[in-house]
Amino acid sequence: MCCSQNRIITSKRSQYIPFRTKPFRTDIIVTSILHDCIEDTLLTKEMIVKEFGYKIANQVEDLTRVKNDKKISSAEIVKILYQQKKKELLLIKLFGRLHNIQTVGAKIPEKGWKTILETLQSFLTIATYLKVPRVARQLYTHCLNIAANYKKLNVLRVLQDKIFISE
Repeated sequence: MCCSQNRIITSKRSQYIPFRTKPFRTDIIVTSILHDCIEDTLLTKEMIVKEFGYKIANQVEDLTRVKNDKKISSAEIVKILYQQKKKELLLIKLFGRLHNIQTVGAKIPEKGWKTILETLQSFLTIATYLKVPRVARQLYTHCLNIAANYKKLNVLRVLQDKIFISE
């Protein structure tokens, strides 16, 4: 079995008949694993180049929100990747957002609202563009559920404030 970049991986049955043949893009798999490393860890582009090569390092850099020593929004990264027609990197960003929206409940509501709004405005459009309606539905459903939970939390806080004020 070979796992070098852009190779075909073929498993053989006992009679040497191909069991499964599938294109295998290791650069995209490695990039998806490393996509947040430059902005979230001490890992640098140079370290990625040394370990994985320029292609993966450039893809990871394209996905990072740190540009010219400033952190830009995920929506801005999505816009840049869309303009450059980098569909594979958009897909990585989209699945990263799906994971983020699944765990956004751990954030304070103010940050959660920002993530929900950005998801609805940018990432649903990208999911449609990439023709992954199931992901779009999951994003939308998670956003609605989280928004409903935040509203309930806000109502409970208001009620709690009123109870303590009236005592």
